Amino acid sequence: MGTSNSYYNGRTEGPYANADFTWEAKTIANFGIDLTLLNKLNATIDLFTEKRTGILEQPVNVPSYTGFSFQNANTGEVVNKGFEASLQYRDKTKSNFEYYGGATISFARNEISKKAENYQPYDYLYQEGFRIGQFKALQSAGFYQLSDFDANGNLAAGVVKSTYGQVHPGDLKYVDQNGDGLINDYDKKPMRFAKLPEITMGFNLGCKYAGFDLDVFVQDVTNRTISLIDDAFDYTHPLANGNNITLFSDNPWTPDQAQTATSPRLSTLVNNNNNQQADFWLRNGSFFKVRSIELGYTVPQKGFFKRIDALRIYANGNNLISSKIERLEPERLSMGYPLMKTITAGIKAKF
Repeated sequence: MGTSNSYYNGRTEGPYANADFTWEAKTIANFGIDLTLLNKLNATIDLFTEKRTGILEQPVNVPSYTGFSFQNANTGEVVNKGFEASLQYRDKTKSNFEYYGGATISFARNEISKKAENYQPYDYLYQEGFRIGQFKALQSAGFYQLSDFDANGNLAAGVVKSTYGQVHPGDLKYVDQNGDGLINDYDKKPMRFAKLPEITMGFNLGCKYAGFDLDVFVQDVTNRTISLIDDAFDYTHPLANGNNITLFSDNPWTPDQAQTATSPRLSTLVNNNNNQQADFWLRNGSFFKVRSIELGYTVPQKGFFKRIDALRIYANGNNLISSKIERLEPERLSMGYPLMKTITAGIKAKF
């Protein structure tokens, strides 16, 4: 039994951040292997299936005129499946060259198996059966063109109409999923992954020889989706709210480049139609990063240095190399600010 403050896997965020309730985690299946070979290779694998029940959630909405009201109840259920694995190898040659390497990988996928929800006219509108935090978004269909409007500036007959506000040439155009001729929340479908990654990997390599040592750690994150409209609004919406023009809008829609534009028309006004969650704003959130590199040298205890028990000179770099997401640093899209790239050098002495 455990305590949690959210429907979302026990994290302290979401609509129930201030709730006080309990949930029960039950391991349905678990299988693990630990392996050691020749005192050089160590490997572990752990496969799991876990079910969390009793998650607090809001009941379905009941019209007020019925006189009925319901309290929040512990009725939600989530199933988590995945594995964790690690591999470590260490050896030394006859010339005393030591080297080692390792890798870790974790995979976890969840599914909302039970959730109280109001009736929805289309199956894709429900959360049950999908991932926690999975994006629901409109499917983009390019931009409204001049040909979509009549001589009076109104949408021509047969062109889908947005319920999110008046549209103009150069605004985002969306697919009418249910065929009712209108673009609204009924056209938002589950897409891609959630912001929380399903797969994380880490790799560590290093060696030691003749007093020198080198250690490198890199990380890879995948099966993750980020939304530029959520995490980089100031970057993707130049001029609106006084934002600067950025590289994202280096090819905006204009009548002259209507067929080659890669971003909506520029405007100083916040456009509600363009600001809807849509696949146009979703990006593959995977990234690769060199987390740290350290190079050091341990001075031999000879001559003057005999009086020192240990003396090591080193240089260390953190967050040195990173892949980009839409020209932005990945952590900037996760936490609102990028992790700093740092390089340090020092001396450690033991007397």
